[in-house]
Amino acid sequence: MASKSGYTDIDKKEEATIDEPKLSNSVSVSEQEVCINFMRDENFATIYTSDTTYMTKLDKLCKTSPDMYSLIADSGRGKTYRVEDKTLISFRAKKRELSEEQKIAAGERMRKYQASKHNWDTVICQESNGVH
Repeated sequence: MASKSGYTDIDKKEEATIDEPKLSNSVSVSEQEVCINFMRDENFATIYTSDTTYMTKLDKLCKTSPDMYSLIADSGRGKTYRVEDKTLISFRAKKRELSEEQKIAAGERMRKYQASKHNWDTVICQESNGVH
């Protein structure tokens, strides 16, 4: 049985059950947020996010550029990152609009890239299996 202080009294012969709060690791989409903090006189920035899309992006940046991006806290519901150079954070004046020809050209470049990536993966897989 719990006392007024919240501790369980183990001297009594009752079976003690403690209900620990269970924290959900998921945050609803409407509550997911991204907070960017930096001071004018400092070179670094911190980013807190509970938005899973940005967590994925920042986790990848931590792996590919560990000198610039690092994970400094993980609460289970959100993560806090440090960006060593705050000039990497930018704000755009307007959204880039592409003409139909530019969209077609970009799509073709992406298809070529994906095909070359697939071919490279196939070569590596074949070499690791002893196929030449």
